[in-house]
Amino acid sequence: MQIISASEKIKKAFYAHGKVLLTGEYLVMVGALALAMPVKFGQQLCITSTNAPQSILTWEQHYNNTLIFHAKFSKGGTKILETNDLAQADILKKVLLEAKRLNKGFLATPEAIHGQSYLNFNPKWGLGSSSTFITNLAQWAKVDPFKLSRKTFGGSGYDIACAKVTHPIFYQCTEHAINYKKAYFEPPFCSNLFFIYTGKKVSSSKAAQTFKHTARYDERDIKTISTLTQEIVSTPKLDDFNYFIKEHELILAKILKRKNVKEAHFSDYPGEIKSLGAWGGDFILATTSSSLVAVSSYFKKKGLHTVIPYKDMILQSLE
Repeated sequence: MQIISASEKIKKAFYAHGKVLLTGEYLVMVGALALAMPVKFGQQLCITSTNAPQSILTWEQHYNNTLIFHAKFSKGGTKILETNDLAQADILKKVLLEAKRLNKGFLATPEAIHGQSYLNFNPKWGLGSSSTFITNLAQWAKVDPFKLSRKTFGGSGYDIACAKVTHPIFYQCTEHAINYKKAYFEPPFCSNLFFIYTGKKVSSSKAAQTFKHTARYDERDIKTISTLTQEIVSTPKLDDFNYFIKEHELILAKILKRKNVKEAHFSDYPGEIKSLGAWGGDFILATTSSSLVAVSSYFKKKGLHTVIPYKDMILQSLE
């Protein structure tokens, strides 16, 4: 991490948790009750100010001790001066300008600003590099993170809710309100749950837009997914949990007109598999009565090498 010189001062430091959506994917956007969980991975944002002759804003993003993105903006973030990734710089500019619209005093001072973000998870994993960024920036700008996210990235907002909690939550988004509360989900079969990275990155925003324009569902589907969410949280038995997530997959497969992930890629897996978030990428959930070694061996043969036990992924407070 870069050392701050005497001519600089730390203004603010923020941290936000990544997320996993265990139930309700896609239908959470239209009112279904979902189970969302913060993870033990996240992103830190450090803001420093410099007594420089020009009031510019520089931005860096780091992962694995490596600088993966940098950009320099004119005063207030209105113009990109230089960057190594124009598309990402355009997104950052959009978010900065929206934050300024929400808080007129944001970036109004004459000092030069240096923003440094640090991811402690692979940005390709789909665990919330965007939502943690939005949440941290919203705290810095003193604006509502849900509003900032809605105006820029869109989506249901469950990922924003996960960013600042330390336990699983029930999440529900309707036309009129966002509601979330603590979900007591720590089943006795936690050791039988594993998260596997599929090696593919899927854009959640693009998947959401496709769903909105092509999916066909009705109120019964929303109610059924909401009921399954409650059943999944409350069951103490792995066999019942497997049944419920299988039913969840069948409903979404029908709506999306796609094969579920187990049928499409892992039909010989001795347990159940559930998609998480946007279908076709990021992580999947696998259940098993076997050991971590056996699970890892199975997925390694499929070319998938990132297998994370539930206890190493999910953030669960002791409260």
